[in-house]
Amino acid sequence: MLALYCFFFIFNGAAQIQGEGEVYLKGDLIDPKFQGGGVEKFYDYVKTHFDFSKAKKPGRMVLSFAITTKGEVSDIRIVEVLDIESATEMIRVVKASPLWVPAYRNGNPTVTTIKFPFEFKAIQPTTPAQGTPAQTTPKSEPEVYTKNQVEKAPQYPGGLEEFYTLIAKNYQTPSVAGLSGTIIVSFIIDEAGSLTDIKVVKDLGYGTGEEAIRVLKLSPLWQPAMQRGVPVRCSYSIPIKINSK
Repeated sequence: MLALYCFFFIFNGAAQIQGEGEVYLKGDLIDPKFQGGGVEKFYDYVKTHFDFSKAKKPGRMVLSFAITTKGEVSDIRIVEVLDIESATEMIRVVKASPLWVPAYRNGNPTVTTIKFPFEFKAIQPTTPAQGTPAQTTPKSEPEVYTKNQVEKAPQYPGGLEEFYTLIAKNYQTPSVAGLSGTIIVSFIIDEAGSLTDIKVVKDLGYGTGEEAIRVLKLSPLWQPAMQRGVPVRCSYSIPIKINSK
């Protein structure tokens, strides 16, 4: 029987925040903030984005990382490993983290290191009563906005021109004489800034659509769209002009 796993954050003082090169006493340091909250907000982010199929067994994992003065996550380490699959997935999720508000000391931003313990626990499936069909609750997907619906549209690092430069440098046009036209690709920029649900809306054939998907998967993280101060999923579409020489 396939067991399902869920992880729980250990809140009993185990999450540690320390400054660069020293441990701060309470009151000396203004803790870093994540999406308007504290470390519990970051736990919610990890719980939402972690692929639980990677967790193969129950147990404990301890993660540490640094928050730079710019609010970026760096120096990610698995201090206590449960297994390679879950550790790799945890690093992937943390690397994709949106920016934090850095810690401050004496009014100046400072580098801090945060240590998180996580515990994976098995969930025992319940057996429905005999003669009673099993009831499943459909999982609701986060709302997807358009660029015109959000307070702040998603932004590619360096601007949209840099995004098109990335495509132009990496797109390999098929060697088909006289092939000319425009393909259209749509995708969703999720709360972490990743490109997901990439689809070819208009294709020219000869592998042009598949090549567009390959290139878009090379994109670094975007700054996600913001709605009411919170990162949200946003749909996007782009035209790519093809002109085979």
